[in-house]
Amino acid sequence: MNQHTIDELTAKAVANRMQPEAGLSFPGLLYSVMRSVTRSERDGNEGIRFERMDGRVFWLVHEQDCCESVNIESIVGDLSDLEGEPILLAEESTREATKAEAADSGTWTFYKFATRKGYVDIRFFGESNGYYSERVDFIQEDLRPEPTKSQMLREYAQANDLPIVELKLAPRPSPEDLA
Repeated sequence: MNQHTIDELTAKAVANRMQPEAGLSFPGLLYSVMRSVTRSERDGNEGIRFERMDGRVFWLVHEQDCCESVNIESIVGDLSDLEGEPILLAEESTREATKAEAADSGTWTFYKFATRKGYVDIRFFGESNGYYSERVDFIQEDLRPEPTKSQMLREYAQANDLPIVELKLAPRPSPEDLA
């Protein structure tokens, strides 16, 4: 990945962070560092498992209801490129399937993720009789509060063997001290 692309990604990521209403659908992933990203099964359903450095686990998976199927059709890129670096890009887009692609109803769901190491595109295809969801769910298994920016920076520093500098502010002087 060339430097120009990395700068564009960083600018886009910063813009998304400043405007959380701009379609951000991955709370907990964007700007986080992943310990592992794997193609796995959750309750018998095929999906992508993201584990952050702090142990929180997120899934892209469809929870089977009845008369539908949603599967990973392809992964372009190496999932390990999403590990050990902050996620700078996390996007979802969908498209209805054509009649040639699905008998009754179908939905293509596309995900694009990127770090400084590279891009990964994941393509899911869902098909049903039209009465059941064909969407991919974004699930957070651990519902602890999100870490602060300071905790996220510490996580990144630890993942990359960078020194951690503790800054402590001096206590605010009292009015008597200033007199």
